[in-house]
Amino acid sequence: MYKKLQQRKQGGFTIIEVLIVLAIAGLIMVVVFLAVPNLQRSQRNNARKSDANNMLQNLSEYIGNANGSLPSSCTSLSACSWITYKPAQLTTVTYGTTVPATPDKATAYLISGVVCNGVTPTTTGATSRDYVIWYGIEGSTGTVCTQGS
Repeated sequence: MYKKLQQRKQGGFTIIEVLIVLAIAGLIMVVVFLAVPNLQRSQRNNARKSDANNMLQNLSEYIGNANGSLPSSCTSLSACSWITYKPAQLTTVTYGTTVPATPDKATAYLISGVVCNGVTPTTTGATSRDYVIWYGIEGSTGTVCTQGS
C-alpha cells in the first residue's frame, strides 16, 4: 500500500506554492511602483540644480566681462528687477518687475541686490553686488536659494 501512495504522487505545484509566488511578485511590483516616482522627482530636481549652477557660472562670466556690473539692480524684494532663465528643466530669459512669493518649478529667478535667507531671498544685509538664483523644486523644502557675489 505504501508503494501505491508513492506512485500516485505527481510533480506539480500546490495552490499554496503558487499563491506564495504571486504574493512575492506583488510585493516586488508595489516596491517598484513606489520607488519610480521618487527617482523621477530626484532626477528632475538634480537637472534644475544643474541648470541653476550653469546659470551662476554664466552670470559670473557676464559680470567679469561687464566690469563687475550685474544685469539688473534691486531696491526692495517686492519691486525688484529679475531675469528668468529656463533651459532644459528651467525656460528663456524674460524680464519682470515683481518677484513671486514662491517660484514655480519651471523658472529660475536671478535677483540682484539680495542675499539668501535660508531658502528665500532678502534685501537685509545685501549690497548692490550680491545676487541670488532662486528656483522651485519638488519635495519638502519647495525652493532653493543659491547666492553669488
